[in-house]
Amino acid sequence: MSSKNFFSSHLFFGPAILFLFSSLQGFAQSEDSLRDKRKKLIIKSAAVYAGGMTGLSLAWYKSDRKSFRWFNDLPEWKQMDKAGHFYTGYQLAAIAGESLKKAGMNPGAAAWTATITSTLALSAIEIPDGYSKDYGASGTDIAANVLGSLFWMAQHKRTDGPLLIPKFSFHRSGLAGSRPEVLGKNFAERILKDYNGQTYWLSADMDQVTRLPRWLNIAVGYGASGMRYGRDEENLAEGLQPYRRWFLGFDIDLTDVPTRHKFLKKLFAITGYIRIPAPAIEFSSKGWSIHALRL
Repeated sequence: MSSKNFFSSHLFFGPAILFLFSSLQGFAQSEDSLRDKRKKLIIKSAAVYAGGMTGLSLAWYKSDRKSFRWFNDLPEWKQMDKAGHFYTGYQLAAIAGESLKKAGMNPGAAAWTATITSTLALSAIEIPDGYSKDYGASGTDIAANVLGSLFWMAQHKRTDGPLLIPKFSFHRSGLAGSRPEVLGKNFAERILKDYNGQTYWLSADMDQVTRLPRWLNIAVGYGASGMRYGRDEENLAEGLQPYRRWFLGFDIDLTDVPTRHKFLKKLFAITGYIRIPAPAIEFSSKGWSIHALRL
């Protein structure tokens, strides 16, 4: 499949799903304001999805297309990419769920719609993967998408908000320069491609179960290092020592800081997707260490 045909076939796949579900009876009785909100939601989702798929294509799919195939990539990159799919599935479902509720859909219908939309929109990425000569469609990627979406679904009814929140952080690993075509040629690409610099966190909203300040969470993180190639044997052959890294540390959750300022509310909401640098303890096969500010 050519790049042009891919875009014409799948560029608006995610927004089309949102449009389909937005027309169901889960919405409240139509009012002008709700119709306007629905129209804006569809337009915004179309723009975001189109932009995201365009950026993804520019970053990943630069080679000729081949016949569709499946590929087992579970042993690669210490499963860091699976953590990324889980994280993205959760966050997309959370954003879609809140957007649909604000557009007038009742909470139960919004939750199911958001979960299905997140799963299908992300799993559509496996289509160009399947046609790429360098990759292949991954069943475990799809499974991670589903689990991430369901993880949000399982917590959406909590009146105090989710108890466990996936978050992301990134730091320069120093390895991307040795293989930029795979690990990224610039900072923006490396955030997406360099698994050595990524850390995925599960942040626990501790004020729901303890007397800690509302803005202070405890987070468990997972990362990996020493990977220039996907599989361990390839890295070992190059003299690298790939290993997993586990972290336990604090997480500053600015979304729990009360403010009436609209700009600060939006800024704090954005920080809800990432872990702000904070103290953490690291555990790995190399021992343990303390980080004053772990990115």
